[in-house]
Amino acid sequence: MISQFEKMRPRINHFDYKKYKYYIYIYLNPFKPVQLKYKLPGEYVEFAYEPIYVGKATNAGFRHNQHIAEYLKTGLEKEGVRTIHNEVKKLAFKKLENDMRIHGSSNVNFPRTWEEYQKQWIMIHKVFDNGFDLARYEARLIKTIGTVRKQTGPLVNALLG
Repeated sequence: MISQFEKMRPRINHFDYKKYKYYIYIYLNPFKPVQLKYKLPGEYVEFAYEPIYVGKATNAGFRHNQHIAEYLKTGLEKEGVRTIHNEVKKLAFKKLENDMRIHGSSNVNFPRTWEEYQKQWIMIHKVFDNGFDLARYEARLIKTIGTVRKQTGPLVNALLG
């Protein structure tokens, strides 16, 4: 059964990070509206926008924002130290940033900045009581949606599921 939340435009600013310590979050691409439906054991997951990254948070509060922070530090790398290790994700974020610059300035439905993106396009998908179930679900979700690396889907995750 698809929850109403999964059908809505994603918003994370109403999520209680202190209450839920284990959660799955999904980065969506606001520039690629699509109707995607995936079947997992016992549930369907539906998206109105293409998912580009699936992550998990374990007692980390705002873990979902760290990927963008790492990306924004990319140009500040010191020799021998890389801030973002996943080149596929780095390229996807660069494309998102370019699309924000091009399309966001002329259309209020699109984010113009990373701050706007973080507030509206990262979806808290599901919460868990423990890290074991969280990790197992994340791997299953990534495998079901598919990754760019395996040429099975749109996700830029390094974990292949």
